[in-house]
Amino acid sequence: MKKLFLILLGSASLAMATDTKTIYLSETTVAQILVGPTGTVLSFPAPPSQILLSSRAFRIEKVESDVALTPLAGGARANLYAYVFGRRFNFKIQAASASPTLYIIRDEEELTFKKKGADNGTIKRKR
Repeated sequence: MKKLFLILLGSASLAMATDTKTIYLSETTVAQILVGPTGTVLSFPAPPSQILLSSRAFRIEKVESDVALTPLAGGARANLYAYVFGRRFNFKIQAASASPTLYIIRDEEELTFKKKGADNGTIKRKR
């Protein structure tokens, strides 16, 4: 029984790992994001100050550092631009039959984002 539990626990961990994808971006790169019928979340290192979507083909909702996307029709496509501490992240989003549940978005330059007010909104490099 104990072995069966460990096997099931290991299988669940593998399933969860495939539902998450980490993407490293700069202001000059464009990430391809697949959005399944039940939706996908983009998780940023800090709350985006602004989100621009080129089409109304997706429902979009912002909650703190997360942006939830759900396609409103099969085959939907759009460009999405997210601004985090003055830096722009670029995405091509597309409806798909399956997709990761969560995309973790990170800055290619490995910047540490500080919350505004903690140190006047400055950005410090990791050393």
